[in-house]
Amino acid sequence: MENILRTLEKNAREREEELTEMRRKELALKLEPYILGHLARKKFHGKVKVFRPNFFNDFHDLEKSNKTLLNVADMLARAPKLIATAKMTKDVQLLCNICRHLIISVDSPSKDEINTEKAAELRNWQCLVHFLIVFSSSSTWPLVKNAPQVHPVLNGLCTKMMSVFYEEKNYEKLANSLFLAVNDHKPLIGLETVNAQFSIIYKPLKTPKDCPELFSIFIQKVLTCPAILLHLKPQHIDQIKTTKLFERTLSWLRANQEEIENGMDVRSLINLLANLVQFAFIDTDTLETKINEWTWAVGVSLSRCTEFTTRNQSSQGHASSTQKTALHYWHPVFGHYLLPIDKRTEGALRNVLAQLKMLWSSKLVRCLFGKLMENKSISPCAPDISDKRNNHKDISAAFGSVQYPSPTSSLHDDHLALFTFVGRMLAKAVYEGIVVDVQLAPVLLASVLGSHRLCAFDELSQLDPELYRSLTFVKRYEGDMTDLSLTFSIDEDFMDKISTVDLVPSGRTIPVTNENKIDYVHRMAHHRVFTRTKDQCKAFVQGMQSILQPAWLALFAPNDLQCLISGVNSDIDLSDLKRNVQYFGGFHGNHRLIKWLWDILENKFTSEERKLFLKFVTSCSRPPVLGFSYLEPPFSIRCVEVSDDQDQGDTLGSVVRGFLALRKGTAASRLPTASTCFNLLKLPNYNKKSLLLEKLRYAIHAGTGFELS
Repeated sequence: MENILRTLEKNAREREEELTEMRRKELALKLEPYILGHLARKKFHGKVKVFRPNFFNDFHDLEKSNKTLLNVADMLARAPKLIATAKMTKDVQLLCNICRHLIISVDSPSKDEINTEKAAELRNWQCLVHFLIVFSSSSTWPLVKNAPQVHPVLNGLCTKMMSVFYEEKNYEKLANSLFLAVNDHKPLIGLETVNAQFSIIYKPLKTPKDCPELFSIFIQKVLTCPAILLHLKPQHIDQIKTTKLFERTLSWLRANQEEIENGMDVRSLINLLANLVQFAFIDTDTLETKINEWTWAVGVSLSRCTEFTTRNQSSQGHASSTQKTALHYWHPVFGHYLLPIDKRTEGALRNVLAQLKMLWSSKLVRCLFGKLMENKSISPCAPDISDKRNNHKDISAAFGSVQYPSPTSSLHDDHLALFTFVGRMLAKAVYEGIVVDVQLAPVLLASVLGSHRLCAFDELSQLDPELYRSLTFVKRYEGDMTDLSLTFSIDEDFMDKISTVDLVPSGRTIPVTNENKIDYVHRMAHHRVFTRTKDQCKAFVQGMQSILQPAWLALFAPNDLQCLISGVNSDIDLSDLKRNVQYFGGFHGNHRLIKWLWDILENKFTSEERKLFLKFVTSCSRPPVLGFSYLEPPFSIRCVEVSDDQDQGDTLGSVVRGFLALRKGTAASRLPTASTCFNLLKLPNYNKKSLLLEKLRYAIHAGTGFELS
């Protein structure tokens, strides 16, 4: 019995010891984090105490001598620890010393390199952009918002901190990062950041005398960013116009011709060309005053870019077709190309193409050719100054009259370059399938085609009707021709100077007789139609054939070529247009407003009004030769609720309202608008068919351009 009791007592003690051990382990586990934390804090404070008196206490003033600066890595490792452990009442002096270190380090000539060449590091670089935005001005800081007396000092500190980014080396890196940000169809970063970074880059260049070295970097690095202007907000566009950036850019390009003619890479030059086109689109006032420089820059850029097109495949010797195919690349802008596309900017070429299409917008066409018959000093196709009979019609609005080259275009210094530029522009439009509302003279069409000959006397009936009547009188004159005292020469009045031109050698001494009067009539007509403008026609043909191969053009007659340029002169095929239209913003083919629109076009509008409607949307009154399926971009109709400057694109709410025919209260007061660059008609959601008819008819007859709202 005693053994049993002893055994039970022993077991009870063992169980109690086990429970005690378990409780100890639990307590140890609970205490372990606190002890480790205490030891870590003790160790951390020990390190801080060891480091604190040895370094930052030396920065008791802003004197740069006898001071050693920490590198960035050490500064980031040590300064936050000191700040975290500092107590404002005790360590104010320490914090001031750290600030003095930052100020002195800004002026240090040795800076750590910032790498912006890799897209993966771009977002890290953008953090610096936001840093610059915050430190651009201290007036927005909540901490000192109500203390204006310290703003001058803080703003000076901000300016000093930002000045490092306006050193040439870092400024170029900043520009390179902007290039990486926009080299895709959509920017890799937000549009707000893109606009902020552009504002920072442009800040030191707002006046013409500021930093010529930085301005050179700006032209070569920023303006060669693909479609950079397309991403800017209206306030930055206004700033560009106010500071005359377009004019200064053209002046720089003219002064540094070697850069654009030989120095710049062709693939970057394409981006610069597109930005120059958009510059002209947004600042037509400067374009009118700097037309010489702009056409030169665009012409040189097009020449260099088209040097690598494969238009001369027939002259490449006996190379096999397999080799040719291996050497060619497809370029979205220039077609078959000898240079590969820059992989960095391949995604952004769609935006570049959208910029280039602005070249054929009605706004630019009006600016470039709207004064053909009014301002002789601008257009190479102006009428003859010595012709007081006003034989040409005014084509400044609709381009409905025939365009003849002017023999007096030499008033303009670069008149032949302008003819070449116009030829290239029209050829590019034909190549892209873009219809341009311009009617070329048969003499120009025949010159382009080469193999087609014209009768000068018949052509004279349109070019100079009065001279045509005079020569017809001579041709049919039955009396003695010597009574008219004519010779084989003509007196031309140019700028109040009379000069005699011989139609044949020593023609002024050869009288016109009954026997040679037919020869005289045809020589006079040939001189007026062909000889006086042969240089202009030759330059125009060179421009056309630099884009379109002569072998391609040989397939067409003059009338066919005119149809390719300006479309078919016929009524609009509404059924074809319906089949190829695209709807946005909630519109669809069975929407009541769309049904009203087609009914109005078919039954309420005349043929001329339908052409005006097409011109209102696409900037050309004629449909494409092969129908609307070949219209680029496709004809589109979109439901809009607000004005163009407030339009943020389709949203879920706007699409639903458009689909359900719900409208906002302002729809009845707004007019239809159009984006001719995209062949897009913007229709408010009218609630009455009569209101749609009234607003649409007013819009197409108003003759108003991009400012119509």
